[in-house]
Amino acid sequence: MLETRQSMRKEIERSKQQIIQEFEQKKKHASSQEGSGQEGSGIKFEVEENQPGTESMPVPSRPKTATKSQKKASKEETSSVKKSTKADIEKEIEAIKLRQNHEMLLLLEEEQENEKQREEELKRVSDPQDRKRLEKILGMERAKAHSRIQQMVE
Repeated sequence: MLETRQSMRKEIERSKQQIIQEFEQKKKHASSQEGSGQEGSGIKFEVEENQPGTESMPVPSRPKTATKSQKKASKEETSSVKKSTKADIEKEIEAIKLRQNHEMLLLLEEEQENEKQREEELKRVSDPQDRKRLEKILGMERAKAHSRIQQMVE
């Protein structure tokens, strides 16, 4: 049993050393490709599944880096998206402003018509008490109209 453990440890140690060597070789190979301007495929390697004790060992890898042309293309796409988005946003803002102005105009015209009707009602009333009561009611209507207009402005 003791001999089995020792042999497993030796095998694991050999596998570990082999992985480290492969890693170093791939690292050197990748750095030489980067220096010469060639596009590297990144550092990737796998541990053979048949080796005992290597099931839980991590597999190092490095993501690919973008080339200069890829980065430039990405920047151009982003800036064109920003420009079109900015133009779309400006158009949408203008449409909203026009709609709000139209709604405000309709509201003001409606309230102008309501005010004319209020004035006509006041002219028809001759009794001082009725006139006072009507002025109070019309004052409340005017206050409501004023708050509606203020809400529209905000």
